[in-house]
Amino acid sequence: MACFKGVLDRNLWWSPKPIAIDEGAPFRLNNYMSLQRFKAITASLHFTNNEPPSFKEPFFNVRQMIDAYNNHMH
Repeated sequence: MACFKGVLDRNLWWSPKPIAIDEGAPFRLNNYMSLQRFKAITASLHFTNNEPPSFKEPFFNVRQMIDAYNNHMH
């Protein structure tokens, strides 16, 4: 999903409309997973076990993963 530029609405991946070259997602995910299941899984994903900081940190949920990646790349 992330590699298809221009498909900003996730609901389009589960659209009942026929696939069109100039509109919507290039394929449908209905045969693999329901939209409700996808939303439940993505709502539960967390990439850290740290306590949230006292200030607003937009990358808090992925900061630990980013730091681990950077530490292993050196």
